[in-house]
Amino acid sequence: MKIPSDQYGQPRETIRVVDEMGVENNPQAKLHLKLANDELENADKLIKQDKKEEAKLSLTRAEADAALALALLKRDEMKKEVDEVQEKLERLKKQTQELEGNS
Repeated sequence: MKIPSDQYGQPRETIRVVDEMGVENNPQAKLHLKLANDELENADKLIKQDKKEEAKLSLTRAEADAALALALLKRDEMKKEVDEVQEKLERLKKQTQELEGNS
């Protein structure tokens, strides 16, 4: 039985994206990236030992951990964007109040 190429490649692609985004400022994402890399390494060993079913499970766990790391990073990005919008809104409110006070 052969492991489908998408099942083999998807965790690697997700890990690549997470690596590019960077996990330095997110300990949870960093942990899940490490777990994903560990599972990927384990899957490669299992494939070499011709233990395809076990390798598939490791690949599934690798993808799950990589996807979680990616979700955590995206959450942080979204929170940063929301914070920036809220700051802009507060500045606009303050400017509006100052303009109304000068009328």
